[in-house]
Amino acid sequence: MQRTVRILLMPTPEQAEILRETLRQSTECFNVVCKHGWHTGEKNGVELHKATYRTLQALHPRMPSQLLCAARVKATEVLRSAFALRKTRSKVSCPKSDIAPIRYDARSYRLRADKRIASMASVAGRQEVAYRLYSHAEKLFAQASGFDSADLCFRKGKWHLHVV
Repeated sequence: MQRTVRILLMPTPEQAEILRETLRQSTECFNVVCKHGWHTGEKNGVELHKATYRTLQALHPRMPSQLLCAARVKATEVLRSAFALRKTRSKVSCPKSDIAPIRYDARSYRLRADKRIASMASVAGRQEVAYRLYSHAEKLFAQASGFDSADLCFRKGKWHLHVV
């Protein structure tokens, strides 16, 4: 069974600025893909990739390719949902986000549980950010056989990683 556990990241001020910039660029990529998909009616991830990847790469040259693709995947999911809602005659507009969480996968992040460090791709290379587990998560982490994806979230001035 898979569970999602929220861990608190404790970046240095420099790391926090890098994470903020990475999140900003990722959100821009998400919004560009959503806008393109909405105006063309496209919801196929491969077609959206072909149509937007080179543009996104040119607009955000420091953004790791894996994070560009992750933003496109999230946008594809949101577009499919929006188009499905539109079919039911619900009032739906082009999806847009002010802060879209970044979905990391095995190629773009790694948890070093022994040192309580999360290594994550960013616009300034890999960042090794210290983290703290909430008390209820300690037992779950001890029982975990591995970690899948994780979403980087910034809310109310705090950085969290939602680890699956």
